[in-house]
Amino acid sequence: MKLSRKVRPLAISFLFCGAFITSGWAQEEEASNLSEVVAEVQGVAITQEDLQSGAAEDLEKWRMESLQFEARQERVRHEILQKQLDELVAAELVALEAAEQGLPDEELLDQEVRSAFEEPTEEDVNNFYETNQQRLQGPRTQLLPMIRQHLADEKREKIYQDFVDQLKTKYGVITYLQPLRVDVATEGHPSHGPADAPVTIVEFSDFECPYCQAMLGTIKNVQETYGEKIRLVYRQFPLNSHPNAQKAAEASLCASEQGRFWEMHDLMFEDQRGLSVEALTKKAESLDLDGPAFETCLTSNKYAEQVKQDVMDGTLVGVTGTPAVFVNGRPLVGNVPYDQLAKIIDDELKALSTPTP
Repeated sequence: MKLSRKVRPLAISFLFCGAFITSGWAQEEEASNLSEVVAEVQGVAITQEDLQSGAAEDLEKWRMESLQFEARQERVRHEILQKQLDELVAAELVALEAAEQGLPDEELLDQEVRSAFEEPTEEDVNNFYETNQQRLQGPRTQLLPMIRQHLADEKREKIYQDFVDQLKTKYGVITYLQPLRVDVATEGHPSHGPADAPVTIVEFSDFECPYCQAMLGTIKNVQETYGEKIRLVYRQFPLNSHPNAQKAAEASLCASEQGRFWEMHDLMFEDQRGLSVEALTKKAESLDLDGPAFETCLTSNKYAEQVKQDVMDGTLVGVTGTPAVFVNGRPLVGNVPYDQLAKIIDDELKALSTPTP
């Protein structure tokens, strides 16, 4: 059954920092014989070891991108199946309701969905532009029509989904397709909330990423709403495109040594322009940390490898940019809005309280 005019929201490029990551360290390339000669120039041998060493940085980049691609493909596959299942369920629900009301499906959608739609106002469009102009690229005159269409698509989709949700409540739906989950390590990483909380949120983030800063407000709202029901775990994922992100990540762990991770976390997100080593040291002083201990920790690169391990761990579970959030292992990409994050949390809480069939 075809549901005409069912709109998909327009993807806006500012939702997340989607830069690929290349780690700053090279893993040893496995080779059967590093002394094997692969070329000769006037009797001078070029060995497999020379080849692997010279290509180490590019090979490491290739490895990382390959891992990200594999993880992304599995996520995309599941998203395709979930999207199709949602559409099939919605079609059946609309057909049931249409039959009950004695209407054709399209007439029911006209009555319950399309008639409720109102075009975004100029104020809506301008407010969106003013709020997000630093993240948008292009002249205002070109952006406003795109923003208007984006807001209209969102409104249509929300009206439709609200109607489908009402039908789900009325008729009942049992879904056996399990959400995609990945195993994300949490032990030994900065956390906030009870260790036995029913929902664990793992966030891979970058202290210099503006979208991570925006996500911070959403995370804090979720913490206020759900309280002891959630635990937040922070994982480092500094992007190479942000020159101060690596040191900021290390600084947060140096502060964690003195029990002040979250305070340093908040200070750095409040002032993303002040992430030089000197500025980080001043932030530590403002928190009354042991200054010499903090400075020694930071300048000695004590946590550099731990940060890089976080990047590798994130890559293995499909993280390609920041922010990236996992709710009980369920991946969410980009600066997701509160409603989307809350819906996943509610789903998890409901599933935990519902006996397995």
